[in-house]
Order: sequence, then structure tokens, then C-alpha cells
Amino acid sequence: MTDAFIAGLVAGYGVAVPVGAIAILIMGLAARTSLAVGAAAAMGVATADGLYAAVAVLGGAALAGVIEPIATPLRWVAVAVLLVLAAHTAITAVRHYRDPARAAKARDGLGTPLRAYLGVLALTLLNPMTI
Repeated sequence: MTDAFIAGLVAGYGVAVPVGAIAILIMGLAARTSLAVGAAAAMGVATADGLYAAVAVLGGAALAGVIEPIATPLRWVAVAVLLVLAAHTAITAVRHYRDPARAAKARDGLGTPLRAYLGVLALTLLNPMTI
């Protein structure tokens, strides 16, 4: 039991400590919008991490055997979703750059605390490093 706890603790720090794409997204959101939006986005990450931790504690060992055969396809689905989101973001950014009138509507994305929370929660749940 102690070995599993220490292994989980080390793995958790290994995922949480490095500054990754989600952390950069949160910093950018907070810088472009407000502290409230940044804090809501951070709560989205915390919620996703808490959900994964609860799943790991409540049924991780039993679930690991069930998920193992489909783990690779799940990772590829997560990669595909993240690539689609990246492409959508890039296309939207180019359109906004070329048309300043559309840039004013850019706040419709993750510009409100609720949208930031839900959006970053979804991104974190799909993040292969978190999974």
C-alpha cells in the first residue's frame, strides 16, 4: 500500500510540476482577460485532476485491467481531438489577424470565467499527460 502511494505521489508530481501547454494556456488567458478568467481556468484543471484522482482511488486497479487493451486507441483519440482543437485555434487566429473586426469577437472563446472553466476542464480531461 505504501509503495503504491509513493509511486502515485511521484507520478502526480511528475505530471503536475512541469509547465506544459495547459499552464501556458492559463497564463495567456489570465494575461489577456482577467484574473477571474485565469482562476476559473485553473479550477478547471484542478477539477479534472481531482476527477482522475478519485477514479484512481475508487477503482484504479480494477479499471486498469479493463482499460489496458484500449489505452492506445484512447490516447490516439485524445491526440486527434487536441490536434483538431489546435488546427481550429490556428485557423481562427489567422482569420482574426486578417480581419480586425472579428478580433473584437475573440472574447467569445474562453473569455468568460464559465467558458474558461469548462473549456480548460475539457482540455485537461483530454490531455494525454493527464490521462
